[in-house]
Amino acid sequence: MPHITGAALSSWILLFTLFTRFRGPPLIKRVTRVKDFRCFQGWRQHNNAVDFEKLNLIYAPNGTGKSTFAELINGVPDDPAWSHGMRVKVGTGDAPDATETVEGPGHWIWDDVRLFGAEYVRRNLRFDAHEGEGGADADALLYLGRPTIEQQERRDAAQAGLERASAELEDLRKKRASVERKRDRLCTELGSRAHRELGPVSGRFSRGFNRNHVKRALKAPLTPQEELDAARDRDRSLIAGSAPDPISPVNARGLAIGELEGHVVALLARTVASEALDALIGRPEHEAWVREGGSLHADRDTCLFCEGQITDGRRARLERHFDEGYARLLAELDDAVAQTRLLRSQAEHFASALPHRTQFFEDMREDYDETCKEVESAVTAFQNGLDRVVEVLERKRGEMFAPLALPSDIAPRAVDTAGLGRMIDDHNARTDSIADERARAADREFERMLHGLVGPVSDHDGEVSKLTRLIQEQERTLDECRELLRETPRLGHDPEYFLTELNRDISSLLRRSDLRFVHSDGRYRVLRHDRPARHLSEGERTAIALIYFLTSLVGEGRSLEKTVVIVDDPVSSLDDHLMFGVYSMLIAKLDPDAGLCRQLFVLTHNTVFLRHWGKDLKRKDSSTTLHMMKSVGEGADRAPVLVPLDAKRGRESVILETEYLLLFHSVTHNLLEAIDGTSLDADLRLATSVPNDARKMLEHFLQFRVPEKGGNLTEAVEELLPGKRDLARELTRFLHSNSHRTPDAVGKPILDAAATHVLKGVFTLIRDTDPKHFEGMCTRLGMADRRHRLTLA
Repeated sequence: MPHITGAALSSWILLFTLFTRFRGPPLIKRVTRVKDFRCFQGWRQHNNAVDFEKLNLIYAPNGTGKSTFAELINGVPDDPAWSHGMRVKVGTGDAPDATETVEGPGHWIWDDVRLFGAEYVRRNLRFDAHEGEGGADADALLYLGRPTIEQQERRDAAQAGLERASAELEDLRKKRASVERKRDRLCTELGSRAHRELGPVSGRFSRGFNRNHVKRALKAPLTPQEELDAARDRDRSLIAGSAPDPISPVNARGLAIGELEGHVVALLARTVASEALDALIGRPEHEAWVREGGSLHADRDTCLFCEGQITDGRRARLERHFDEGYARLLAELDDAVAQTRLLRSQAEHFASALPHRTQFFEDMREDYDETCKEVESAVTAFQNGLDRVVEVLERKRGEMFAPLALPSDIAPRAVDTAGLGRMIDDHNARTDSIADERARAADREFERMLHGLVGPVSDHDGEVSKLTRLIQEQERTLDECRELLRETPRLGHDPEYFLTELNRDISSLLRRSDLRFVHSDGRYRVLRHDRPARHLSEGERTAIALIYFLTSLVGEGRSLEKTVVIVDDPVSSLDDHLMFGVYSMLIAKLDPDAGLCRQLFVLTHNTVFLRHWGKDLKRKDSSTTLHMMKSVGEGADRAPVLVPLDAKRGRESVILETEYLLLFHSVTHNLLEAIDGTSLDADLRLATSVPNDARKMLEHFLQFRVPEKGGNLTEAVEELLPGKRDLARELTRFLHSNSHRTPDAVGKPILDAAATHVLKGVFTLIRDTDPKHFEGMCTRLGMADRRHRLTLA
């Protein structure tokens, strides 16, 4: 840190005068992530997380991570390396989007956060260290005196410079981001244009071509404009023209008789060795007619044609003629005919699928016409040969008892497409060459586009570089201001100045005047009846520590209205009236809605203390939030969850009310859910937890209505139901047995139909005893239109 001269100090003071503005008080809005801090391991914010406001109440039972969370929103000052990995969203202005993310210890907001908790008491107050020397004492507030006024002015100037630089830094970053967006937009538009105009010509400019490709191309050396201009006309002709597409090779390997020929020759040479009928030999039509007629006369004794007798002997001779060997050869001949006809069909399809002449370059089309005619002629000859093979096979069907031969003049036995294949290869080679030329023309056209973009992008780059330098200067200014604030002590007040306030507060909070503070030897000491106070109770220690903390907030020359205050469980070991006193003191000294501090977090495990804040949380014009912290999981997987609650409306606001209202809410909602719902959850609760809630609710009511018998549930119920003794006995028996349920060998019913009836009886008792009270409670809980369903007819 360089030495600050008088001139520099004057500059700081001038900055303080000119730049005391700040655009909205910064607030801690959310903790969005914690990597590793005690029970917060890999922690993320709740799915329904809401931003913190000026006043924030967090209700958390002991052991759920309450104090750990308080330490986190204090910035964890004992971890300057930020090893916990917390990420915090900080509001920097009044607009919803005026936020920044803080992920390190250097942010200036941590300079204005103060935490009250057990660790604060341990560090700042020593109640037992000097018990033998004069009672409990605490360090005096820091006092620097008049010689430090110059230091305080330097601090004030540095604070003003810090806030100014933060605001300027945010503006500069926004401006740089705006220029970068303009530059990126130019590159995006050029990338889209290149894809649109050059994509059909070159694969380089396919759908994936984007602004990043344009940016990389701008960094590479470009071809001189003169060379590009010389090739402009030819390039654009190539790009605008069209080149034939490559042609797929033809495949005629399957168009050959091949193995089928040998199979046909073997079939023709085979003869049937059965006992042939002379009348059918050499007469295929007669033979086919008799073979078909045999199946038609299988169950007849006379001929349908001549009405002659068909004897068993005649049938036997026919069966010997048409034996198994005959049938097998006939089937094989049929199969050979089918294969030959399939091959002919494939040849026909091949001929129809030959490339069209327009697929070739124009100068190749006449040669292709001749080649195509030759191939088509070869296919036709091949088909004719196959037809002759089928004729011979059909002839064999009628001459099964004599060998036949395949004619030797059947040709061709395959289709030759070698000439056609060479033509297609030549065409495709020329196509590849043209594609390469068009791709190179597209590359040169893209460079012409880039030449038009170089100037605007260069201007934007220069502006980005200028803004980056200004940002770096502001960042250095921030570092210097932070360093100055760390090195320069705060200007304090005379500790004697605070004695009156401390003694007034301790008397007001404890509602007695036996304890008071005195200052001597740089310490505050606590006296009881003007003698050293010994054996202070936990409640007295908590009260003294809190008063000391609240006084210290303004005792270091700090602006309380710019301070974020965190109060962690300030009512430990306090009775109810002291809890209300602590609440009153906190709201009187720190109410952020009144501008007394910038932001207030109060964390507590005490339900009574939480309910004291109900009025403040429910004010419609207040900037408040209510959260509940609980632990989920088991063992090593146990983790805290911070759940937002709606304190201004809805069922969740009931937790801020009295125990009686909370019990009334629980019993009514479970009863109505069991009556109307199809789920068994509410019925199970009626058999387990609800009877105990109903008993406690009724005891609250009876303590008010019949206080002389409020301690005896049975007598109190019988007095309020004088004419309904059966109902009174049923109510007390059910509530006694079910609110203290013990294992039963016989077994009590899990789903007890009597539960609904008895609970309705409880509400009937309340309604009949005090109708206005019953109606008011139902209205308060938003169920006035369903109150008739809570009682017996």
